[in-house]
Amino acid sequence: MPALSGYCKSCGLCCSRPFVLPEEKEAIAEKLGFLKGGKLKPVGDHFIIDSDPCVFLKNGECSIEAVKPVCCRVFPLVLQSEGREFHWVVSENCPMKRQIPADYVRKAEAEGRRLLEYHNNLLGL
Repeated sequence: MPALSGYCKSCGLCCSRPFVLPEEKEAIAEKLGFLKGGKLKPVGDHFIIDSDPCVFLKNGECSIEAVKPVCCRVFPLVLQSEGREFHWVVSENCPMKRQIPADYVRKAEAEGRRLLEYHNNLLGL
């Protein structure tokens, strides 16, 4: 499967208020030695980087690449839920939406299901 980055035009839309899992919050804080105050807003069991564009976007690049949240890594693929079922879709916000082949999304969806199963098994869900 080719890298999604081949479709990316670096528009920065993926850097608009991304969500952060608790484990990712800890990794970001550890990497930086601190966490930029007031920028992580709790929302349910995760956080939102409450800044648009993201406070970690510097000169068009992610300044925390090594600990970049998973939602940022997979954009423009986003999880969409229908009840308790999840599937991957290409974000409506991505200007390259029409350029990403459907086959790519299907393969990514299969990988995403495996990732979700693995995550749920780790959490005992």
